[in-house]
Amino acid sequence: MERSVIQGSSGPWYKHSVHHTTCERRRGERKWRKSPLEADRQSYKTERNKVCKVIRESKRLFCKEQILDSACKPKTLHKFLDSLMAKKKSVVLPQGKNPSELADLFNLFFKSKIDDIRKLLLNFTEEEMLLPHSDFQGTHLLQFQAFTKREVRSLVMSSNKTTCLNDPIPTSLLIEHLDLLLLTLTEVINKTMSSGIFPHILKDAVIKPLVKNPKPGKKDFKNYLPVSNLTFLSKLLREQLPRG
Repeated sequence: MERSVIQGSSGPWYKHSVHHTTCERRRGERKWRKSPLEADRQSYKTERNKVCKVIRESKRLFCKEQILDSACKPKTLHKFLDSLMAKKKSVVLPQGKNPSELADLFNLFFKSKIDDIRKLLLNFTEEEMLLPHSDFQGTHLLQFQAFTKREVRSLVMSSNKTTCLNDPIPTSLLIEHLDLLLLTLTEVINKTMSSGIFPHILKDAVIKPLVKNPKPGKKDFKNYLPVSNLTFLSKLLREQLPRG
């Protein structure tokens, strides 16, 4: 006779001590179910209370470690506290417009800001835009060193596992089948670094308006910032590779 066991998902606080006490509780419960003795029932209750105590302690230590690790990272700390208290960010957008019209208005507003910046740059001469000359005493970088598959794997696994609407596949699926895609990723990264050309398809981003202050001027487009949500590979090329 065969039976299938469904492995449930466990949280990051689920340590070996929690697993051990849980197994002891299940063992005591099975014994109590088969036995009419009061002693077995009391033994099961003791194990059950012990599991609750160990879980509370494990969760407390996990939260403490997360808070201490994020002490110098306010954004990470606030994100963790919001998830801990099940807080969801409310999207604040100008009212009275349908989604399609609102998207067009945001597009025109953000595009006009970019056009204004470009016009401002045209007023500067090439000499004014160049940095002051200084004698460089170090070693000049003439070419980038090619990345190995092992290095690319390390970059992928250490990066933030976010997914953009423009991603061809979810990032979680890429991580799951990384062995099959690792060679292609390595070739794309090395080709980009050696040629000095960032692929145009990786420059596309999903723009989301982020409100500066949710209280005043909800209908004022000047109260919003454009936030670019890039694909996973774009972020990898932009953020991780210079550090590597």
